[in-house]
Amino acid sequence: MRRSISRTLLSGLLPSLAWTGGHAAPLAMRASAAAVADTTLAIQPATVLSVDVHPGMELLAIMAYIGRRYPSPLDSKYKSDVWGHFKRFRNHPALDSVKSGPLYPDHTELGLLLRGFPTMSATLPDTSHWYGTYGRGRVTAMLRGAAQFATDTRFADFRRAHAADYTSWTSRIKTELTKNNVLSRVEQFYRAPTAVGAGAEVRLYLEPLNNWGAHQIDPVLLEGAPSDDIVRFQFGPDGNAPLPDSPLEFTMGPTEIATVWHEAGHAFARPFMNEHATR
Repeated sequence: MRRSISRTLLSGLLPSLAWTGGHAAPLAMRASAAAVADTTLAIQPATVLSVDVHPGMELLAIMAYIGRRYPSPLDSKYKSDVWGHFKRFRNHPALDSVKSGPLYPDHTELGLLLRGFPTMSATLPDTSHWYGTYGRGRVTAMLRGAAQFATDTRFADFRRAHAADYTSWTSRIKTELTKNNVLSRVEQFYRAPTAVGAGAEVRLYLEPLNNWGAHQIDPVLLEGAPSDDIVRFQFGPDGNAPLPDSPLEFTMGPTEIATVWHEAGHAFARPFMNEHATR
């Protein structure tokens, strides 16, 4: 994805990785992030950043949760609201494709192929690595079923009722990432010049039901789209919501910042790894 990455990136810069606290968080990367943060190097202006709770991704997570095929989300008012709104649809025919086989939690990236909210429709690419994972028929049924599920369950009403939550979550994450200059420091660490001006374009998708980890989204694998200079990834909320009526929070603590480094690092490092794969 990051075609213009510098040839000076050394393999020794890549720290060891491990799963921590429910997120794909690097152990050594926290030290790396701190080291970069403490340098006196000139950091580029804030990276171009968008933060969103994508309706298609949210919908697929809700369907998997209602269909009992999703890792148990954190207790929170949001989770209680999901169950309260959608529980009567747990036998909806659209959930048949969800229940028909194994379901990997990062399948929610397929929600990016649901377009046109509030009147959603499925955009089916010619190629997708998910066709190899689930079969083209199941993916097609899942996405077309999701569009119908959205209509039948009045998903748009649910979204409107939680608009203030989405605004609060996305504003806080964007403010904290920008204030701490995290993404520009990732660029500085990898010495990766960008094709979009002062900083890379990063699209961060928040998933309120996600209690399983984080994932970098590759448009080439998702829909056979040409590789571009946009870094996309998704991750879940803070793990401190203890009760069914607790407000859900998204924060940028040490674990979340390490997760940003980890997931952004996939995109920054992949072109270098591909270039040198046969050497």
